Amino acid sequence: MAYTALLFHPIDTSFDVVQTQMRVLQTLSDCKQIVVCVDTSSMEQILKTQIVKTTLVTAQTGSYDDLIRCLNAVRQEEVIVITDSEAITSLQMDTLYQHLQTYPAIRACDGVEGYDTRLLVFSLKHALEHGIVIESCAQIVADLTDTPIQVL
Repeated sequence: MAYTALLFHPIDTSFDVVQTQMRVLQTLSDCKQIVVCVDTSSMEQILKTQIVKTTLVTAQTGSYDDLIRCLNAVRQEEVIVITDSEAITSLQMDTLYQHLQTYPAIRACDGVEGYDTRLLVFSLKHALEHGIVIESCAQIVADLTDTPIQVL
């Protein structure tokens, strides 16, 4: 089993934050893909570094439309969405992934959540198509499915 890590930060997040999180994720054997939503200047900086297992998606608006475009690049059945600029640890990611293998919607802490990819894509697309206000991924998954969010 494996997962994709999706870094979805506000457009003004510093490149150093993204690069630090990418370094941690690249060392994790269960993380098979890293999808990063970035602005054009950060993309140019990332392309100059040695990147492995990374897919870059250009941010257009910083909205949930961008998140859907990022999710379209995800190749794994589970996705861990990282929206916080705080440091992530390999232990935190491993623990979240272990729980994600048995439950489809998990919140590890502010800004780090894991989902069955199909569940998250369905929820976000449904909300956008029907004009439902999206406050967070966890809120929309809980509201549109019968899947309560498990909190670690």
